[in-house]
Formats: sequence, C-alpha cells, structure tokens
Amino acid sequence: MVVLIAALHWLFSGPSYGYEVSVTSPGETCDRSRVLYLSEETGQALSCASRWTGNQHDTGTDFTGDETLRILSLSTTLAADGRLDDSDTKKIDDLAAQIGKAHTGDHPFPGWGLLALKGLGVCVGVVVLDTVVTAAFGTPQRPNQT
Repeated sequence: MVVLIAALHWLFSGPSYGYEVSVTSPGETCDRSRVLYLSEETGQALSCASRWTGNQHDTGTDFTGDETLRILSLSTTLAADGRLDDSDTKKIDDLAAQIGKAHTGDHPFPGWGLLALKGLGVCVGVVVLDTVVTAAFGTPQRPNQT
C-alpha cells in the first residue's frame, strides 16, 4: 500500500522544471532547488544559487549558460536604478517563461508522454502485485453468515 501511495504521489506531482526565477533580498534563504535567485538590489545571481564551472555559469537550473546571462543582463540593467520593483520582476519572469516555453513547447505540462508512461507503470505494478499476493495467499474467502 505504501508503494502504491508513493507511486501515485510521484505520478501526480509531475516533474519540476528549472525555468524559474526568484527575486529576493541578499541574505535570504535559497530554499528551493532549480530556481535562479536574483538580488533585488543588484539583479545579480545570489551566491547561494550560483557558482562558476569552467566558462559556463552554472546556477543549478535548466537554463543554459547563455540563457542565464540573458536573464542576468536584463536583471542588472533593470536594477540600475537601485532596486528591482514589481514591474522589473514581471519582465524578468516573462523572459524566464519565454525561455522555458522554447524548451518545453506550448504545453503547460510538457511531460504528457512521461505521464502516460508513469500511469501505465502504476497500473501494471498494481496488477502484478495483485497477482503475486493472490498466488502467495490465495483468494480471500468470506466467512459464512448464517
């Protein structure tokens, strides 16, 4: 039963896509993985979510190095007045969504094929589990009620 619940949770939780940006204050906790965290003061990537590997900027997200640099270029330009306000954040989010959409297509959930495969796997697993339990313990008998 626990396996079935875990499988259903995995099936319906869906994959996590790393095309997300969060503008926050330096010193705040970067508590979600695969999110590009930006400083609301400078527009730069916060150190908790960013590191340099070779020549490519690696932020632990699905953005490529060039895409990350496009976002950072926009965010630092918008923060030139000293702070990223709500309209600046919307422009950054729109760019991130545009980049994500280029990778995932027009589908709000790009993993339809994967979802179908997961569903089929869960169904097959339930049938196999039922067959194994029935073979091992036999078919349950109802007590006579007289």
